[in-house]
Amino acid sequence: MASEAAASQTPQEQALKDLGQVRYSFDQVGIARWVFEEVPTPDRPKQSEPANVEISVVAIVGLVSDSNAEVRLTFRIIPDPAARPYSIQMELVGSFGCHGGTREQLLQFCQVNAPVILFPYARQAINELTSNARFGAVRLPLMNLNEVLKAHAWQPIEEPGKIQRG
Repeated sequence: MASEAAASQTPQEQALKDLGQVRYSFDQVGIARWVFEEVPTPDRPKQSEPANVEISVVAIVGLVSDSNAEVRLTFRIIPDPAARPYSIQMELVGSFGCHGGTREQLLQFCQVNAPVILFPYARQAINELTSNARFGAVRLPLMNLNEVLKAHAWQPIEEPGKIQRG
């Protein structure tokens, strides 16, 4: 059995395993869900003012196999209604792999690194979506997602297709 597993690996994967090195991959990113709406406001928004933004993030990791996982970040964004009267929700999914490592190493990688890797994609997508909106673009501030998610209890979910949406 062990020789069959070794035969199905690429030479690079076998070399990494032999050396005890772990290699991670970022395989794909995509938007799983968008909700964008204008929020009614009594006064006309001031387009020239930069909008302060309230952001909440929820993160879930789901194992696809012992060497592949999906990380799902759900963002709820509410800019200052005086400048940008919008409500935005976005669910971003990233696929990650682990070659030459354990399932636990993959989960740790996903919890520590995946949010940081995925956040620039979320920032760009939200900026692009709102750039054509009636009251101007929303630019998410730079932020340390590890700090934001520090209190978040990551729960591995065995079947990513069964990850519940927020």
